[in-house]
Amino acid sequence: SVLATDVGELALDECAPGRTSVKDFDVRNRSEVPLTYVLHVPREHRDVLDFTLYDTGGRVLPDQPRQIPGHSHERIRLAYEPPPGAFGELSYRIRIENLYNRSNTEAVTVRCTVNSRAVEDALSLTVGDEPVSVLDFGDCYAMRRTSRLVCLRNLSSAPLEVS
Repeated sequence: SVLATDVGELALDECAPGRTSVKDFDVRNRSEVPLTYVLHVPREHRDVLDFTLYDTGGRVLPDQPRQIPGHSHERIRLAYEPPPGAFGELSYRIRIENLYNRSNTEAVTVRCTVNSRAVEDALSLTVGDEPVSVLDFGDCYAMRRTSRLVCLRNLSSAPLEVS
């Protein structure tokens, strides 16, 4: 079995005490043989980093073996709630290890920016790779289309209504 992840780093921006931020990532089995893996999270970080299966919401427990069939993947949701008194740039490191081949290990760094208070909106608006607060279409002319590729992202675990 061959273990792989789709990311090497997860960046959680705009975190705040009392609010949970989420990011998703994939654990992939790139072989025909079933993969058994373990998610290693340092004990001191287990109270702020929580892992669930994206599809079912079932918990992914640290240090508990999980199995993925051949040529399949699991989408895992990381939920992060900053510890009380945390502020600034924080970094956590998790390891995902293939139990059949311990040299086949992936490391994922979780980088968090924790603000002293919650940001009013938990919605991120980006145009291309640039975060924006106002959507500007520039000069527009009659009978000519003007478009922008816009990405709206919910930065919290709570559902948001966009209208």
